[in-house]
Amino acid sequence: MSKRTIFLLAGLLVLGVLAWFATVKRNANTSVDELDVMFAVRDTSSINKIFVADKDGSRYLLDRTSRTTWTINKNIVASPILVNALLEVVRDVDMKRPCTAAERTEVVKHLAAEHKKVEIYANNELVRSYYVGGSTVDHLGTYFMLTDGQNPYVCHIPGFEGYLDVRYDVDTVGWKSPKIFFGNSKSLKAVTLTSGGQTALQLSRSGNNWTAEGVSVLDQQKLNTYLDNFNRVYVGEWKPTKGLAVADSLNQKPAQATVQIEDENPKLNRLIKLYANQETAHYWQVVVMPQGSIGMVSKDLFSPFLVRADKLAAKAK
Repeated sequence: MSKRTIFLLAGLLVLGVLAWFATVKRNANTSVDELDVMFAVRDTSSINKIFVADKDGSRYLLDRTSRTTWTINKNIVASPILVNALLEVVRDVDMKRPCTAAERTEVVKHLAAEHKKVEIYANNELVRSYYVGGSTVDHLGTYFMLTDGQNPYVCHIPGFEGYLDVRYDVDTVGWKSPKIFFGNSKSLKAVTLTSGGQTALQLSRSGNNWTAEGVSVLDQQKLNTYLDNFNRVYVGEWKPTKGLAVADSLNQKPAQATVQIEDENPKLNRLIKLYANQETAHYWQVVVMPQGSIGMVSKDLFSPFLVRADKLAAKAK
């Protein structure tokens, strides 16, 4: 082998080694960059907890208790619509662009003062932790930064025009599920209705048989319709309150009607109290115990529950 050939092979070997080092370095940098902008969790079915803390010190823990049900801070059932909107962002959020050098300092300063901290848990393991800031000037992007990241980014959902920070505005009033009762007609044990201080309906179940005080024979179809309606009771709007204090002040006044629901699961028991509403004649002001939640419920929506026992009686043959 000639010296020229040896030098040529040696040169190619050196070039190959240098190319290999360059590739490794480039791949390493790419991996770091990818990790620095990896905000999304594509498999939302594995997510069982989402923690959100805001700048005011409020902390909210969303827990998945079933495939479709989430609770806020362990005791409030969350609105499925709002949870699904949040999960959509968690799944689809993507980096739109890095922050420019000119905006980076201000964005980092803003994130330090006005951020929401978000932690995503899948199968009880922390898989994402990041800060969410405000929107860009054009409102087409939102500032995000991983808690252990070095740089903030403008993020968005591809194909969606708007900002994302509002999807993380969890609270215990606006996020509360509008449903009042979470059992079903088969789990109900008893229903007692009072109107004007008098008992108008007292239903109770023994095994698979229902009886109503003062009624010899119940119309089964009317009874089934009545019981099924409890899963269709929705509050139009929950009112911000200071815990049970406001409910207690209303409790000192006579309710125009009450509905006591007893379920096989005592945690699902509810006492619904209806009061006149000063704001509109078309809605009741409702207090739901034991939580003491106060809301507005449509009179038209609630009227099927305000029936006397004789309305469920079978017609005499």
